Amino acid sequence: MKVEKIVITLKKHFKENLYIRITRGFKKDFSELSKGYLIDLSSDFVLLKELDDFIIDGYNIIPINRIKNLRYNENDKYFDFISKSEFSLEELVSKDFDVNLNSWESIFKSLKSLDKTIISECEKYKHNYFAIGKINKVKEDSVLIDYFNAQGVLDAKPVEHKFKWITKVTFDDDYSKVFSKYIKC
Repeated sequence: MKVEKIVITLKKHFKENLYIRITRGFKKDFSELSKGYLIDLSSDFVLLKELDDFIIDGYNIIPINRIKNLRYNENDKYFDFISKSEFSLEELVSKDFDVNLNSWESIFKSLKSLDKTIISECEKYKHNYFAIGKINKVKEDSVLIDYFNAQGVLDAKPVEHKFKWITKVTFDDDYSKVFSKYIKC
């Protein structure tokens, strides 16, 4: 799908509060899905309220240059109908925070000020990078994250994630909210 068409479709779904299925990728190196409702967008990023199997599960920030395809077929239209029958429109498209979507630097500064536990990912097969934790510091070209592992152990030093590697940032999802309560210091 061409970038111009992607942007037009994103704007339409945002304006009309329509469910959207986003295929994210980087050339042929990976392909992943995000599904839900657009909460905000800029010229370079989308903020999506994740909706998976009729469960609202946090937010994704996705760079537009990583979007390979958008879908809103008859199945998605029916999913949209059911979602809007089960939830109020406000539940599907509202947020109680502000994230500046102008750049990765502004995004991470916003999330840091909100004291969010985040998941920052590079889903490219050769990197396959995953970092979960609080934002320690935002630099010009990277973010430092106080990473904790799958046993809840906090790393001695923050991990650095270069902006150019990031394919998705997640926050306010059940996984990071629950797991972050059990960090061992």
